[in-house]
Amino acid sequence: MSIEAMTKYAYNRLRDDYNDLLKRSEQDAKDAKQWREHVKYCKFQGIDLDYQITTTPTPPAAQRQWVGLTLEDKQRLDEVLNLQGRFPIIDAIEAKLRDKNGGAA
Repeated sequence: MSIEAMTKYAYNRLRDDYNDLLKRSEQDAKDAKQWREHVKYCKFQGIDLDYQITTTPTPPAAQRQWVGLTLEDKQRLDEVLNLQGRFPIIDAIEAKLRDKNGGAA
């Protein structure tokens, strides 16, 4: 790509970004104007805008019991990972996952 083409590309990107920014600014100004009009209307109607939104806290997710790998799971991993029967590697990975997830031994 030539210097002229790169310069033209960069100029066009900057121009497009600038135009997008102007559009967003205009929309923000419209939104602010609509909000001011809404506040005026509410005050005129005697509507209280100083209400508080209350939320109900979400309970924590239920804890699930750790479920280890079955012999079939380990055999399938052995095939997929081509471990040639080295189950201690699979056991070490399972132990690390159990530890990270707070599972009991």
